[in-house]
Amino acid sequence: MKRKEPDTSEASKMATKKRSHSSIEPSKPEVKALKQYPVSKAATHTTGSSALDTTNPHIGRRTKIAAEAVVVAAEAFPVFKSGRVVIQLCDNPKSVFQLHRAVLERDSSWFAREFAKPSIVKEGTGHKFTLLQSPEHNLPLLTQMGFNYDIKPAILQEQAPSGDGSKSALANMTSQMFTKAPPPLATSQEPQKESSDTATIVDLMSVDAFKKEPSVKVEQQSSATETKGVETAKKALAIQSTISQTDDKKSTKLNQDYQQYVVAHESLLGMYYSKAPKISTTNIECAVGQCEMIVVLARHYESLPIVQPYLGNVLSQYHRQLYTAIAKDPPRWLILSEALESSSIFCEAMIHCAGCYPYSPWITDTKTLPDNLLSIVKTKADGLARLRTETTVELFMNTLKEIKGGADVSLKTSPEAWIAVQIFRDWLGNQARQLRKTNNLHHAEHYRQMRKGGDAYLPAEKVCTLLIDIELQGSLFADTWDDLETDLNLVKDYAKGVVEQITRDNLMVGAEGMGLPYLTCVHVGAEDYPWTEGRGGMLE
Repeated sequence: MKRKEPDTSEASKMATKKRSHSSIEPSKPEVKALKQYPVSKAATHTTGSSALDTTNPHIGRRTKIAAEAVVVAAEAFPVFKSGRVVIQLCDNPKSVFQLHRAVLERDSSWFAREFAKPSIVKEGTGHKFTLLQSPEHNLPLLTQMGFNYDIKPAILQEQAPSGDGSKSALANMTSQMFTKAPPPLATSQEPQKESSDTATIVDLMSVDAFKKEPSVKVEQQSSATETKGVETAKKALAIQSTISQTDDKKSTKLNQDYQQYVVAHESLLGMYYSKAPKISTTNIECAVGQCEMIVVLARHYESLPIVQPYLGNVLSQYHRQLYTAIAKDPPRWLILSEALESSSIFCEAMIHCAGCYPYSPWITDTKTLPDNLLSIVKTKADGLARLRTETTVELFMNTLKEIKGGADVSLKTSPEAWIAVQIFRDWLGNQARQLRKTNNLHHAEHYRQMRKGGDAYLPAEKVCTLLIDIELQGSLFADTWDDLETDLNLVKDYAKGVVEQITRDNLMVGAEGMGLPYLTCVHVGAEDYPWTEGRGGMLE
């Protein structure tokens, strides 16, 4: 058979070449154009290849996921692209918020009124608020700067790095508010009559006053005039330095207060979006100040119900430290408890205030409380005074009864038992007189001693020794002190029952452990809460 000759035509050659390539190289997948996403620097540094290599579908997928994560992060508090309200707290870009009008209207009546002001809000525009010093309230508060504020340029401008190092208008405004220029130097010369000495002072002020040899251009003067001018200038410079240092301290204090209000505003706005407030969890003294500042702002922006559960939860985490802090300044905490509607803080602070009223040994005077709170304190204090009077009368009526007939013991029928009763009454009378001398009718120590009983007061051994030393005359008391201890203990046991109610400790922490000298038996219930009747607060 004749062998078939190979086809040498061009078509045959191209087909052979195509089959050869198909058997060697795999087919390339179809590459689709990827959507361009803003990619962070972290996403561009991938191992082995570039993150923007669209020829590798796996790398492209990874790039897309990273880019979408950046987009999602941009829609988180405090910057929402869909927000149409810009709030600028200070010159720091991190303190620029882009929030939703609907959220602010929902949680703050103040914002709702601001938005309700006549305006025409165009698409892509919104409202801007800036934190400025309020002369009326004497603290930094948000002020609406205008309507139809262009949102996009504002955010880009705040987030972009400033290369020229120039301050923004808000920074200049803040600097003017919280930096007070030193007053001009006072001189003995008339303003319109500038003498040579005055001219010398002005020239010296234009150079470094602390150099030993200042280069001062002074016209030729006599030696006496020049010396006098230099001395006058030194005095003026000393005055200027003192004024400058004082103003620097005032400026620093004002700036610190301003920053605290910035943080308080950040916490308040965050709570609108269910974010935990920036409050110390390690220092109770710092935490209460931060809570008070947030409460002040929440009252102004009419959003107090929003902050109550957040602040109450933070304070409750301190447990025993919270109640110890309340004991140091109960009136202060009583005011805060009403704002937070915290029943536990209210009860603890009220027990302290009523138990010591009308005295107030704390930093915050009880008499400076709001009228509604002071009225509750007085009512509780009056009830405590009545209980104290009733208890004291009952104690003075303490006596022993005869076994037969049940009559009160007397000197004639039972001299030893009668002596035990008189000793107790004498001790009780001396305690009352001491309290009256020191003007401390709320002192609770002798009541607490009676509650303990036993040898906490009037130990029987010492009483018997005292009676023997007196050397009473007559045979009436001979050999009769053996049963004195038994009779005295009977008197003490009755007194212990009488003082049970007045010595009850209703504090969360022990009154005696903290060394509190006043009674803490005041009962505070839901009917006493000033914010509502018959219902507890946020902290139970």
